Amino acid sequence: MNKIKGVVMGRFKHFSVLIECSAGNTPKVDTIKHFIRMLSRMGYNELYLGCTDAYKMEGEPYFNYKRGGYTTEDFQEMDACAKENGIELIASIQTLGHLHFLQRHESYRDLMDNDHVLLVGDERVYKLIDKMFATISKGLSTKRIHIGYDECWGLGLGNYLKKNPPADKKELLLRHLSKVTNIASKYGYTCEVWHDMLTETLNTKVTAEQVRNALPENTTMFYWNYFEGDVHVLRSGLDNMFKYTDKVGYAGSVFKCGSMAPMNTFSLSRLLTQMRVAEEKGLDHFMITLWSDNGAWVNNYTVLPALYACAEFNIGRWDGTGELDKARFKDITGADYDDMLSLDYLDDPYKKKLTNTHANLTFLIFFADLLNGGWDLLYDKDMPKTYEDLANHYQRLACGDYSHVFKCAEKLARVLSIKCLLGLTIRNAYKANDTKTLKESVERLKELENAIIEFSKAYADMWLHDSMPYGLEVCQTLIGGQMLRTSYVKQVIEAYLESGRPIPELACETIVPDLPPGTTQDSCWIADWKLLISNCGF
Repeated sequence: MNKIKGVVMGRFKHFSVLIECSAGNTPKVDTIKHFIRMLSRMGYNELYLGCTDAYKMEGEPYFNYKRGGYTTEDFQEMDACAKENGIELIASIQTLGHLHFLQRHESYRDLMDNDHVLLVGDERVYKLIDKMFATISKGLSTKRIHIGYDECWGLGLGNYLKKNPPADKKELLLRHLSKVTNIASKYGYTCEVWHDMLTETLNTKVTAEQVRNALPENTTMFYWNYFEGDVHVLRSGLDNMFKYTDKVGYAGSVFKCGSMAPMNTFSLSRLLTQMRVAEEKGLDHFMITLWSDNGAWVNNYTVLPALYACAEFNIGRWDGTGELDKARFKDITGADYDDMLSLDYLDDPYKKKLTNTHANLTFLIFFADLLNGGWDLLYDKDMPKTYEDLANHYQRLACGDYSHVFKCAEKLARVLSIKCLLGLTIRNAYKANDTKTLKESVERLKELENAIIEFSKAYADMWLHDSMPYGLEVCQTLIGGQMLRTSYVKQVIEAYLESGRPIPELACETIVPDLPPGTTQDSCWIADWKLLISNCGF
């Protein structure tokens, strides 16, 4: 087994985790330090901080304003902890896209091509990027930095066209990349980028060879295809990457976005395959990302089982089958492996541990409207009892270092238990003029109101235990909307029972399943909560 600076190495020279710090939730410094110590003991040797804007820049008061961010001193403290534990701490920033938060501030609007992409060619943009590198270089000692470059949709099609003639988007990408990497080199940085924009072939005349020639020496390009588990597709994707560069890394993911629950089991089914193909193709860098899209609902600690399993696989202590060394997991994390893994059951209440498909029932049940919903047509009659049993299971686990995580899971499971079939029950009872069931439903709605309040309290406690406060207001606003809507449904049912006043939503249209044909409760997946709440849009 290879060793680098005392860290045991396995299949990959660079074995890393990326913790998202900018998508609505920024972990506290102590939380990051805790992860550093655990990841080091597992066998990782790098940690990326996904800090699109999660840092404070001198002279830029609106950059990262009220979004939670690290000071130079914070970076230095985390960096020192990383060094002590054999971890290289690396910033993953954005220097072109994903900068939508700047659009809301007048001082940055002229720097934007569209609502999330910077204006290529504007010298003010490069002054801002220079400040980014200067800030990071003061806080972190590494001379490696990830500069983003992914999902820059609409590049060159917005304000750019008001000032310039039309341009090939990849020519713009390469022109901007040259500017950015030149600035980075001023600070001694070697850059890393995501692959998708630079390898896209639609509507461009720029060839793979031109991209290869434009990439600065030692620039690593990360291929990401998070959901893919087909070895043939993965091999083909990596073969294509080598047309553009010889320095290729792979980025997989433990899924914790688009849901209120982690997806350890499903993620492992993808990650282990991706790791095998990456090793087969000779890659020396494998990264596991922990993205937090669509609300940052899921606590980072809940994906420790998948991170541990991947680390054991990487260093050869586990071949991907059979039992893991769960005692070692507990020694490293202080948690029981199976207990932590059971948090997956919030989306998989029947404990099927599916790997070919996945549902985000937590989103579907929590956000779907009681009167306008249709997803509940998929759920079986045992679901309320199944979620209640799950809530009792989590209640028993709500002790120790992760009590805040399990208490929140318990409160969420109780909400799901009450709500999962309540809308369907109400609609059927109204259609049949079943006043007895409607009266019972009013009582269940009162229980739901209380359960949502309890969940809201537990969720806030969990968030503030591990993260900076900014972003919590988003989740609380969405939870509050469910409380208000539940109260409204209770009122319109009571009005119907007292005076026969029709319930407007139920007098209009017949509810139909609003999902693709063949969808089941094991495969229903809608990651955007806005689509679940209403068809009218936001």
